[in-house]
Amino acid sequence: MIGKIQRFSMEVGPLDSRNRMMRVVNIFVGGKNVSECDNSVYVPQFIASLGRATEALKRKIDYTKYEPFFFKHSLEEAYAHLAGDDDGDLFGACRVLDFGPTTDSSLSFLIPHHGRLYLASRVHHDGDDEAPPVIVEMTAYEMIRVMEMTEEVLRSAS
Repeated sequence: MIGKIQRFSMEVGPLDSRNRMMRVVNIFVGGKNVSECDNSVYVPQFIASLGRATEALKRKIDYTKYEPFFFKHSLEEAYAHLAGDDDGDLFGACRVLDFGPTTDSSLSFLIPHHGRLYLASRVHHDGDDEAPPVIVEMTAYEMIRVMEMTEEVLRSAS
């Protein structure tokens, strides 16, 4: 387990002796597996996705500039606003954990709220789109560290 399960972590499964290019990776937010629908990753693609996600977080590390958009809303309302605006600049600025098929069934955002940063994620199941998102206090630096450590584990075994 890489990271802290109660907030954000990634769990890399054992090597598959039949196909070393495939690996199971579970991604947890607040104890909820946001990769539960497809946790089998093609290692080269997933390493590239982790690298892109890490670099994107490093480039936009100052999330406080987005806080005025959410100040008067609860975290759940902020999530709903972002989830409903998938073509906007704010959506792209706050979206995280976009790792292709592994996270296609989930939608995650980093939301600045009252001087703190929160990771909000929801897994979308058939008929379960009304479930509230899982929300945990998080920093971009903590997310970067978990993703870099996961990338190291995947590289060392491939």
